[in-house]
Amino acid sequence: MLRKAEAWRRAEVVVVPVVLGMIIGFSGALYLYAFKALAGLRETLIEEWSFSSPILAIAGILASGWIVTRYSKLKFTGSGGHLVMYTYHVAEGEAEPADYLLFLAASLLTISLGGSAGLEGPAMVLGGVSAWLVARTFHLPRARLKALFLAGAGAGLAAIFKAPITGVVFSLEMPYLFDIYKE
Repeated sequence: MLRKAEAWRRAEVVVVPVVLGMIIGFSGALYLYAFKALAGLRETLIEEWSFSSPILAIAGILASGWIVTRYSKLKFTGSGGHLVMYTYHVAEGEAEPADYLLFLAASLLTISLGGSAGLEGPAMVLGGVSAWLVARTFHLPRARLKALFLAGAGAGLAAIFKAPITGVVFSLEMPYLFDIYKE
């Protein structure tokens, strides 16, 4: 039995990152596809009715705010960076998947309908929640959860923006809060 446990610990170093990378890559591509589809719909509406641009942006912002405040437990609105930092520093890497999925849907509405936001937050949230799900699926110890969550958030950035160095730098700077290392 000890050999089996030791073999899994060694294989885990390769298996978990590969599975996580595949999940984040696929879900990132799916998120970008949904974003482009909704943004294309927005552009079509604007071509037909030029006055609809501010109306769509306001509708997207209001709809996403309503979704988050009505259904989310954490009630985080705004940048996904806040949600990721909260999960890393306060919740010790413990994510609430339903809140993350609500945030992703709300940010998809806001961004694709012309709201003033970017894909950085959703990218980090997408990677973080994917890492949390993988950690729970493989029954990884709590001590590894926080590091894997952070790596997933960085991988989400790398997947959405196709910038792996950016994901690495993000993962290195996130443990610092107010320029103080918190570990």
